[in-house]
Amino acid sequence: MIKLYKRKVSGDLSCKKAEEWLIRHSLPYRIITPQNITYDLVQEMLSLSENGFEDILLSRTKGQKTWEAVKKNFSEKKLSQMTTNELIKCIEKKPCLLKSPIIFNEKCLLSGYNSDEIRAFLPRIQRRVDCN
Repeated sequence: MIKLYKRKVSGDLSCKKAEEWLIRHSLPYRIITPQNITYDLVQEMLSLSENGFEDILLSRTKGQKTWEAVKKNFSEKKLSQMTTNELIKCIEKKPCLLKSPIIFNEKCLLSGYNSDEIRAFLPRIQRRVDCN
């Protein structure tokens, strides 16, 4: 099943487009909110990402306010020296560090909305029909 992580319930255009696309293509999905983020879910996302944390975390420029809040609890030096497990636990406590939307299933992960890349979630036969 496809999982759709979205930070806000409404107001995020990328999340709205991703959800509308899933509905339009009749694909079953489950919404994951910040309250539902667990250590295992973050691990699952990382296992599917090509670039590790870079694929799922907000950039420091886009999420400057969020990163500032995290820095209050951790020094910059400590953040850069965190182990994978420590950083996952940090994300579990502060899921606002995650990009939104993050769409994933057992085979692939897409962070953000991209009308071409999201097609990876279509069954192969449906992708062929849509191309013709």
